Amino acid sequence: MGGPQSVYDDARSSISQDELRLIESALKDNRPVLGVCLGSQLLAASLGAESLQGASRNRMGSGPAHSGSEERSPARGEPEEFTAFHWHGDVFDLPRDSVALASSDISPIQAFRYGDKSTASSAIRGE
Repeated sequence: MGGPQSVYDDARSSISQDELRLIESALKDNRPVLGVCLGSQLLAASLGAESLQGASRNRMGSGPAHSGSEERSPARGEPEEFTAFHWHGDVFDLPRDSVALASSDISPIQAFRYGDKSTASSAIRGE
């Protein structure tokens, strides 16, 4: 986590292409996928979402994040705002048929869920 690479670098390197094929295969077979940091970009890209450089290139540290869907709400015992460890500079669009789970002041999509087995996050929740 926290590496310099991005899913859009070097016209998607051969390593990223291999990873994208692996993720696409897992999604097709309805296998669980967890993407964190670059993994969240790869999961989003495999679902057709665009990734790009965010306004804050290398954000690192703790900061607020916000719950982003009805599935994660105070009514269900989830806080509206929580502290997360952020270490990223890229952002991605919400993939089609996905549910936004969290956002932050610089990342409209901080975490998302696709289906019932695949989740991605560009931040880690802390207390």
